[in-house]
Amino acid sequence: MVVRSSGGRTLDHTGTLNITELQTFTQRLRSAAATPVVTGIGISTLAKAATVQGLVNRVVVGTPIVRPLLQLGTSAGLRAAAQNVAAFADSLHAD
Repeated sequence: MVVRSSGGRTLDHTGTLNITELQTFTQRLRSAAATPVVTGIGISTLAKAATVQGLVNRVVVGTPIVRPLLQLGTSAGLRAAAQNVAAFADSLHAD
């Protein structure tokens, strides 16, 4: 399935996060179907994840987990990736 922004652009891993387009697209999608909405395009920081959290049902985080594995090697990369997972989980599930 190819997902397009509300402006008609195809969104992929190189796309940038446009909150206004995401909000418009999500509203249109919710009006057409009761399917949960998930986003992961451009969610590279805690702040971006927190910004989109209220617009969608789930937030997918990839780059902050994969990048340390690629840049730091196995042991240090795993530790850094795990720290990033914990930080995103804490941020998104904070009460």
